[in-house]
Amino acid sequence: MCAAGRKEWESTLLQLGRRPVRTATLTLALLLAAPGTLTATAAPATSRPSATTVLAKRGDRSATVAAAQRLLVAVGVPLAGGVDGIYGAGTTAAVTEFQRRRGLPQTGTIDVGTATLLGLVPPTPLLARGARGAAVTQLQQRLIAVGIKLRGGADGYFGTATAAAVSAFQASKGIAASGALDAGTDAVLAQSVAALAPAAPAPAVATDGTLAPGSRGTAVAEVQRLLAAAGFAPRGGSDGIFGNSTTSKVKAFQSSRGLPPNGIVDSATRSALTAAQPTGNAVSATGATPAPATGDGSPLHLDFFPLPATCNLRDSFGHPRSGGRKHEGIDILAARGTPIYAVKAGRISAMGRNYAGSLAGNALTLTMPDGTYFFHAHLDHYPDGLTVGSNVAAGAIIGYVGSTGNAGTPHLHLEVHPQGGAAVNPYPLVRSAVSC
Repeated sequence: MCAAGRKEWESTLLQLGRRPVRTATLTLALLLAAPGTLTATAAPATSRPSATTVLAKRGDRSATVAAAQRLLVAVGVPLAGGVDGIYGAGTTAAVTEFQRRRGLPQTGTIDVGTATLLGLVPPTPLLARGARGAAVTQLQQRLIAVGIKLRGGADGYFGTATAAAVSAFQASKGIAASGALDAGTDAVLAQSVAALAPAAPAPAVATDGTLAPGSRGTAVAEVQRLLAAAGFAPRGGSDGIFGNSTTSKVKAFQSSRGLPPNGIVDSATRSALTAAQPTGNAVSATGATPAPATGDGSPLHLDFFPLPATCNLRDSFGHPRSGGRKHEGIDILAARGTPIYAVKAGRISAMGRNYAGSLAGNALTLTMPDGTYFFHAHLDHYPDGLTVGSNVAAGAIIGYVGSTGNAGTPHLHLEVHPQGGAAVNPYPLVRSAVSC
């Protein structure tokens, strides 16, 4: 915010004690919505204050500061020095405490996000129903990342489902559930996502290949996949971080095999993990389950669990089936009508319909750009509007669990074909996508 705009802002705030509250609020809303109309030297009309735009900071003396101080006192935040219009150490500490309580970045300065939650400025929407584009997709991805369920996934459209997800997040943080993204909600959501970031790099893996608590990297992820396939899945899946859950599962596995339960993956533990792999779960000579690769050579992983999260998983890949067939996927039991989610972003390349004598029944194929495809069988029905050629985001609903075809009970049959090749065991991938 330029000097001229800020001066006018403060002049407006000075009138808070002289005008009706509704008039002052409307004036502030107009200032936020159209900063380019303040003066000839204000920001261009295309500029819009973000959640981090600073309105007041240490060293300021203004009506803005006095108004903020009154609001801090009103919400019960201790303020050394009282309401004096001076942004000193006491106000900085009070703002920081308010930010801590509301889940905001603790900067000690009053930005638009802080001002919105404090009530200094109205919650002007940044994104709302009807919006489309990359900004909406980013919002949806952040909501999913912090555990908010979003029907339809990150599709770039701000519809009813996204509004409901925003409202759910706002309610969880004590913010008025408007269903629109305002600066306060945006700041709290950004802070929530930042809190998910991994900690600083841990100690390197020992030169002899031994892995221990604190190790990180692909070697740890491989061990986690082996543990999951052996029935000892760490909470958090194959995230490549040797933390408390992985340590606990390694100790439990070691105890089950008569090894010293020290929580360290040495050569003896790795050999035991290799030997414990289920039928059909191929293991390389180095003792690591080769992760299926994508077209660029990176390991394949699922961005979304195929059903509402469940730990009721069983590895049946390679098990015998009628007519001398072998099972080329895994079956996940679920109630009829349970939504099925796209595990990756991709294109619907095939949709089969049930018929007399069909094995797969209603079946759907989701294909990635590199040719990797996921085959889903025994669906009850498809969502309205889904057709062959539809592009879907990870987490989008692509069907509903059923028992069509050769299925005695409702379940999802899931196959994974890396780069369009033969089926590989999907169990480690699916197990790694859920925390159990």
